[in-house]
Amino acid sequence: MFDPEARVLGDKSSDPEEETSPHNLVGTTVFDGVRLANRDAKIVSIALKGRGSLLLGGQLGKAYFFSDQRGGFTTSSYYAKELPEWVQRWNGRRLADAAFGQKWERLLPAASYQGSDDAPHEGEVKGMGKSFPHPLTGGLTAPGPAFYDAIAHSPIGIELELDFALTALTEEQLGQRGTTDVLAISISSTDLAGHIYGPFSHEYQDLVARLDRAVAKLLGELDRRFSPSDVTILFTADHGAVPIPESMASDGVLAGRIKKASIKAAVNKALSERFGAGEWVVALEDPSIYLDANLVAKTKLDPMLVEEEAGKAALALPGMMGFYTRSQLLRGMVPPTEAARAVVRSYFPARGGDVVLFTAPYYFWGKYGEKDAGSTHGSFYRYDTDVPVMLNGPGFVPGDHGVIEMVDVAATLSHVLGINPPPSCEGRPVLRMLRSAPQ
Repeated sequence: MFDPEARVLGDKSSDPEEETSPHNLVGTTVFDGVRLANRDAKIVSIALKGRGSLLLGGQLGKAYFFSDQRGGFTTSSYYAKELPEWVQRWNGRRLADAAFGQKWERLLPAASYQGSDDAPHEGEVKGMGKSFPHPLTGGLTAPGPAFYDAIAHSPIGIELELDFALTALTEEQLGQRGTTDVLAISISSTDLAGHIYGPFSHEYQDLVARLDRAVAKLLGELDRRFSPSDVTILFTADHGAVPIPESMASDGVLAGRIKKASIKAAVNKALSERFGAGEWVVALEDPSIYLDANLVAKTKLDPMLVEEEAGKAALALPGMMGFYTRSQLLRGMVPPTEAARAVVRSYFPARGGDVVLFTAPYYFWGKYGEKDAGSTHGSFYRYDTDVPVMLNGPGFVPGDHGVIEMVDVAATLSHVLGINPPPSCEGRPVLRMLRSAPQ
């Protein structure tokens, strides 16, 4: 069923590198497990970002995502040959176009927001500017791709997703067919705006306030349509964010962006001096350095030695905290630390780099390390890893159950749904949260 040639439906000019199928997903997800247990089940996933929807939909669901070329929701040829009629009708309403020319104003009084608007090193996108009010035109005179990209970074993106989700709930008759169905929603606007404006910006705070109201509306609709015993709800996030490093530095905290060029230059210089001249680094993709395997083989060097030297060279750069090599990770030669556990859990040998770097707190590199504004995520520090987890339904004991591991969420949800957890799930059900478990 894998289709690496899948394309976005209706977007003839779509980027061939855009995520258009889950063919890079190895194994199955919790929601795939729902459908494996009952082929009549429907899995509908929704996001603005393609990958946000595709990974939720998994291999057996139906994933819908926003097209910034057409201003509506679409899917890929992996899932369907053409859009369902109800999706075509929803797109025909042109809800995105109706927002053209509007301004994104604060939902609450300005005094309700912490910090200052237009703080140093906030970014901007598609002519929206760095402070309120944000014009929503994309710099165009009529709706078009730049405008659709702009509204994805605004509250309009949340509104579009939730309206589309409620339509899917009705049109697909989710939960009304005598079987367990799944409606999975990945909110993209908070992520997109958080990258541009930073996690403490007025824009991000405003989106969170608006998301709170949007979720309340969705839950109210679920309460109207279903009895409490028929609905299980999971609400969580995939990551936090690094505070904008320049803001931290202005307060006297060590923080900064590390440029790819400095990493490449340091590693190439060290390896050339030690092992002979050459372009040793073939790619840099946060958090990994990829070395030229052919050059290593040609010089008949032990890969472990080359990886170690490369890591040491990168470690000498300001802001770098440590590294693990491919050889270490494949052999299990890592210390029993939280940092090592985080790296091991996310390292996939078939695609992993030769050296995995990790930075000191408030430093980062990669896509947003190349910019001078905005922020990113991806570390194992608490500002990145601590996210809310809320579970509600007949299978759960009400109350605050403290801190749990994110790897336990999939196992706990699978237990409540009565299905096998995903094959690579490392977590365990959190028994204190479950009604069926001894208390």
